[in-house]
Amino acid sequence: MVLIKKIILSLICLLIAVTVVMGCNTNKTNPNTWLSVGKAEVEEAEVMVYLFQTYNDFLTFGGEDVWNIKDFSGGKSANEVAKQGALDNLIKVKVLNQKATEQGITLTKSENDLLEEEAKKYYDSLPGSFKEQHGISLETVYDVIDDNYRARSLENQTIESYELDLEEVEEKVRENVEYVKLKNENAIDILTSYYVQHIVVYTHEKNKDGVWVALNEERVLQSRSKIDAAYEAASQSVPFEEVLKEYSEDPISGADDFGIMLSKFQLPEDFIVHLQDVEPGEMTPIIKGEYGFHVFKLLFVETPDKDTIGEYNTQFAIWEKSLYEEARAKLYKEAFDTIYNKWLQGVSIELGPKWLELDLLEAIEK
Repeated sequence: MVLIKKIILSLICLLIAVTVVMGCNTNKTNPNTWLSVGKAEVEEAEVMVYLFQTYNDFLTFGGEDVWNIKDFSGGKSANEVAKQGALDNLIKVKVLNQKATEQGITLTKSENDLLEEEAKKYYDSLPGSFKEQHGISLETVYDVIDDNYRARSLENQTIESYELDLEEVEEKVRENVEYVKLKNENAIDILTSYYVQHIVVYTHEKNKDGVWVALNEERVLQSRSKIDAAYEAASQSVPFEEVLKEYSEDPISGADDFGIMLSKFQLPEDFIVHLQDVEPGEMTPIIKGEYGFHVFKLLFVETPDKDTIGEYNTQFAIWEKSLYEEARAKLYKEAFDTIYNKWLQGVSIELGPKWLELDLLEAIEK
């Protein structure tokens, strides 16, 4: 049930939000019909195949405890969300399958062979009592997977015929802030490490919620006097390690011989500028940061060798390629979802009393 599983797993994170013509139905001539999607009438056995797959995917997603979650999504329990996910998935497959039939989409011989193999394998994996209780036959499973194959074939063909705007792809990729930052820098700058000792005196403090808030004016002036005193002491040949132990308000200040390692992307640009202006053994002037005053003593700078730079460039290229692939996949999905939603509009979906009264957990676990 690979195709069904792919669709359902996406529904666990975000259910399809669409407007359809939906109502309750009690007048179907077939008393075994649980729900209908357009011309397709769905009976108990087929419904249970979708529910069973969704049930197992939720277990994979959150374990046995997932069913204890009372607010899984939008105030609904995991049980309710799973039932809705199975329904949304079933509706989507039926709508796409009907559209595939209209467009004359057929399966290849290799697909038919794979379908038979997958149907047999999945049917055999279902609990015997579950199959017997709900009248699930090998033919039931075959038909469900056949619907999914045709739905996926239509989706693939629709996506293949859609031309992406290259600027849209680029824009989607550049939504990744880290990528943009790294893309605009040279590898040698990114990989250069600064080993420093650090004195910081804060002008802000964290409140009970962990949010930085500014100190009052008097305390900021006290912070300024404190950092001035620290800088003066360090300038008068007092060992920097002793000064930071006395004045620094950050316990991680690099008092040992190797200090702390910082890269260009761990510090604001003006901090790096000052570090680049001093030689090893020298200290920066007082730097006013967002949350306090800082003084750094530069111990040494470690620059990358050619092999390290080469490996970084290789890995960055692989990552960049994956970002473009993800961007194209997202844009294709967004485009297809728009098309699907248009197909869905006006489709008559009727839910019978057996579906409406159904409790997923009771149906699967009893």
